[in-house]
Amino acid sequence: MPRNRTDMMQMYRIAKMYYMDGLTQAQIAAAESISRSQISRLLDQARARGIVEITVRMPGRISLNELRDDLVRELRLKDVAIAPLNETAAEEDVIEAIATAAAGFLPKELKSCRTVGVGWGRTVYRMSCVLSHRGAESAKLFVPLIGASGTDNPAMQVNAILDRLGERFRAHTYFINVPAFRESEVALSELEKKRLQQLHRYWDDLDAAIVGVGTAPGADHFFITEVDAQPAERSLLAQAVGDVLTHFFRADGTLVPEISGYERVAFDAADLRRVRKVICLAGGRDKVPALIAAAKAGYYNMLVTDSVTAEAIYDAIRS
Repeated sequence: MPRNRTDMMQMYRIAKMYYMDGLTQAQIAAAESISRSQISRLLDQARARGIVEITVRMPGRISLNELRDDLVRELRLKDVAIAPLNETAAEEDVIEAIATAAAGFLPKELKSCRTVGVGWGRTVYRMSCVLSHRGAESAKLFVPLIGASGTDNPAMQVNAILDRLGERFRAHTYFINVPAFRESEVALSELEKKRLQQLHRYWDDLDAAIVGVGTAPGADHFFITEVDAQPAERSLLAQAVGDVLTHFFRADGTLVPEISGYERVAFDAADLRRVRKVICLAGGRDKVPALIAAAKAGYYNMLVTDSVTAEAIYDAIRS
């Protein structure tokens, strides 16, 4: 038998033992009387020559495209992008997968948009970090949809996210330096008033918005450090399944009442329905109720998520 044919048969035999019979590389090396490094090299060659073809398929589905179509139909969305993810992925891996998928999805969707509003959150922040540099888009303007919160978490500093987006798109940005929640009794300076008035004019002209969806705070915890919610208000917040731009909503999409004594500096959740493209970046099984409720309420119309969350959303809708 020609040597080349012998090599091919050896590759086939080793590949069958490894992929079909479940033997380890050490067991195959002993059976073939060659080293483990040679086994590894032959397995690589078997894949390169087409002896081994590996197909990765979501269980019970033909493809991610089918799952995407299901979510578009069931949630009545304009589009969905799904990042492949392992069932056992850690929370940070979920964020990274969605951020990376969003970094590929957003440039196409924002191409024709001039004024883009931006929210906050870990996934939105991470997207701004992994986004590649684009060609100059000097006609594009990124504006905040919410004020800042805290002092040490960049994911809740909307200006930090805006700065990266402006740099990556080589676009204009509009910064504000006000908290997301401010005490109602504290008067704004004239300069702050003028800047907020200008921001509201930009909001009137939004072509697109990039937001996250969060889980609801518990009755004993609120993630906005500037707010001292009263016990009764914390109980109301506990009714919520999630939030968008710190607007907390119930499972039916209705909003939880405002927190007394504070003025929220954030784009109105109800006004998100009039924005042509509202792109939500979010994932995680704990966010499934919030993502379903927010979609049905019209708080977003495009979704970038991961495959595990997408499956969980579909199963929850169909159950």
